[in-house]
Amino acid sequence: MMNHVSWIVCCVPLILPISPLAFASEDQETRLRALMQLDMKGLGEVEVKLDDVFDVFDGLIKARKVKVASGLEQNIDTAPAVTTLITAQDIEAVGARTLDEALSMVPGLHVGRRGMGYGYIYTMRGIHTNVSPEVLVLLNGIPVKKPSDGRAEINELPVSLIQRVEVIRGPGSALYGADAFAGVINVITKTAGDIQGTEVGTRLGSFASTDGWIVHGEQYGKLDLAAMLAWNHTDGHNGLVEEDAQTRFDRKFGTHASLAPGKLNAQRDLLHLHLDAGLGDHWRWRGSLRRSRDAGMGLGMAQALDPKSKPDGNTFSTDVSYHNPVFSSHWELNAELSYQFYDGVGEYTLYPPGAFGGYFPNGFLWNTVSQGYQTRSEVNTLYRGWMNHTLRMGIGWQQSKLSKVTEQRNWGVDVTSGMPYPLGNMVDFSDSPDRYLPISTRRNKFAYLQDSWAINPFWEFTAGVRYDNFSDFGNTTNPRLALVWKATPSFTGKLLYGSAFRAPTLSELHLNNPVLGMGKSDLKPETIQTFELAGDWLAAPNLHLALNLFHYQIKDKIGFPGGQIQYANYGEWQGNGLELEARWKFSPHTALLFNYAYQHSKDEVDNPIADALQQAAYVRLDWMFHPNWFLDLNARWVADRPRASNDWRSAMKDYVITDLTLRHKNLVSRWNFAVGVRNLFDEDAREPTTVNMGVTNDLPLPKRELFAEIRYKF
Repeated sequence: MMNHVSWIVCCVPLILPISPLAFASEDQETRLRALMQLDMKGLGEVEVKLDDVFDVFDGLIKARKVKVASGLEQNIDTAPAVTTLITAQDIEAVGARTLDEALSMVPGLHVGRRGMGYGYIYTMRGIHTNVSPEVLVLLNGIPVKKPSDGRAEINELPVSLIQRVEVIRGPGSALYGADAFAGVINVITKTAGDIQGTEVGTRLGSFASTDGWIVHGEQYGKLDLAAMLAWNHTDGHNGLVEEDAQTRFDRKFGTHASLAPGKLNAQRDLLHLHLDAGLGDHWRWRGSLRRSRDAGMGLGMAQALDPKSKPDGNTFSTDVSYHNPVFSSHWELNAELSYQFYDGVGEYTLYPPGAFGGYFPNGFLWNTVSQGYQTRSEVNTLYRGWMNHTLRMGIGWQQSKLSKVTEQRNWGVDVTSGMPYPLGNMVDFSDSPDRYLPISTRRNKFAYLQDSWAINPFWEFTAGVRYDNFSDFGNTTNPRLALVWKATPSFTGKLLYGSAFRAPTLSELHLNNPVLGMGKSDLKPETIQTFELAGDWLAAPNLHLALNLFHYQIKDKIGFPGGQIQYANYGEWQGNGLELEARWKFSPHTALLFNYAYQHSKDEVDNPIADALQQAAYVRLDWMFHPNWFLDLNARWVADRPRASNDWRSAMKDYVITDLTLRHKNLVSRWNFAVGVRNLFDEDAREPTTVNMGVTNDLPLPKRELFAEIRYKF
């Protein structure tokens, strides 16, 4: 089952002999600065290590700090949560091209795909819904999910913008509120200090893929300014879809309208613009624009192939923040104000010409325009004047509004039979009570309190609680408890408890479309309680191990129970699992990372949760095989994804996807070259599609693809 993974692991001992290391005596940053000041002759007389360039072991093991776990900057091993840190050096080493490729290395997090729009799905510990509302995505600590359906709008974020990614595996609602249900992903962008100059780059690859970027960062007196412009085009991979939703109707009506067998539609054009300005010691402003054009619809809006629809979308965000670590004696003050705007325009062909027995000769057509915005403010403070305690207190307010919705379609639905009927021409429902979504507003006021108590040098206890008041479904309170035991300088144990909730989206509350689903205004939020036992062990100077055991209980899951077309709260889920991590540094030039995740979740009648992968593994080898030459080889194994009890299709196939990146880079050259192969062994990998929709062979992932990249730093 894991043939390709085994091949990679077996090759490792052939590369270099295993040799234990002592801790480096010099500080990593001091050493790096000294090396960069040497000329080529001087560098030739010094042994440059893997960590000097890519920091794949020392930086991640000895000095890993995150803020996402508690709002305080803490070492990962003592943070009151199970966390993962991905650095910019880490991203470059593996050749990740987007945020979602970088997230593939996180244990317990599966980055999959959905049929509609070929968008991403984040499955954390087996918990997911089609657009991933159970995982909260933050950009610099600010939620970026669309209130209409819970989608994150940074799926294809260019890695040239990312300074680091902090991930909580487990609940985070006690700090972050709604949707920090199964986990939290916080993306931290680069500032001028991270960039220090100008970099230009381009990347060419399979499927007519073209990327380009310009990144600049510089200090101008008290002003530090960073700017990034990136663009991307791809025709999308030509995965074959053997049968689609229209195929099912063709069998029923005896027609041949389906476009399947046919190619998946995954093309896109993206533009990202990002600005970051720091004024003095306390103030920072950011602004971002994401523009999407001619995006392919994947399997189609209704899982019927739709090569004509190419919707456009824009997302704009801006925020201003204030940070003063010594606002007054014992007090630190933080404040932020943010605004996000999004709009989308689409002309969709839900089913092709000739659909439903020929009653729709021009196709089953649906045109929409939607706009919305989100305004958010928060003030929080840290108080350190109470002996051995650090108090974090915060209050905030958020408003989400779906401000514009227009709809035109050439069909209606018979309420009694559930079957569509033709309207002839396109009819405008924008001002009709039958419009698919009404204008709606959600307001949320929240407050939280957290105390981190250093009982003694070995024990720390964290307790926190957050209260949220929503205008459309009421109140919720979510506590957290964490006991951290620093047993030895090299071993830390954690006992964790957290409660979290996932707010129903505006679509789940108000959707009015018998084809796509019907909302229910009295939905309650999903809730989860999670218990975790974790250990973090630096077993040797060159070997780091971590193990996490978890159990969760979910109530009031939101979905379509029993084949219904209306959203409802239904059933209870329970899940158990573990996550194992190992990072082993073979020599100054070689490091190996491995993680394995297992989970088993079931509903109230003991059926396994459909499509929730039960096993996954990731192995990664970083090898500096020659001065200035680096090889990264990694593989992801995905296994044991059960079907729904009413799904007649054959079992999902396991798959292994292996990626390889070869990079040339040194400490003083301005040039950086890389070539890579994704899906090296051309695996026929598939992601699950919705039950009984007619897509018999699921959603194909890209086959083998090549890319070449070049960067120049001024």
